[in-house]
Amino acid sequence: MQLLQNAGQKQTQTKEQVRRIINEYMGRKLLLDKAHIEGIRYYDTYRKNGGYEAAGKVFKTMSPDLVVEEVKKSGLRGRGGAGFPTGL
Repeated sequence: MQLLQNAGQKQTQTKEQVRRIINEYMGRKLLLDKAHIEGIRYYDTYRKNGGYEAAGKVFKTMSPDLVVEEVKKSGLRGRGGAGFPTGL
């Protein structure tokens, strides 16, 4: 959070610290953002509340090459322990 609040000031955090702060904040926000909605675990309720919108965009409007470019730009890394970049 400190990094996000002081965005305009000179930062001394390492890349790993920045990555950890962002992942902690964004992961919590995304995972719990709609947890309060009753029945959100059911498909119909999930869809009515925006679930799978990104997948719909991919299938309807993007070519395979554009999808690969988006994954590369995202900086997404594998979760298998080594953290290899995806989209290669």
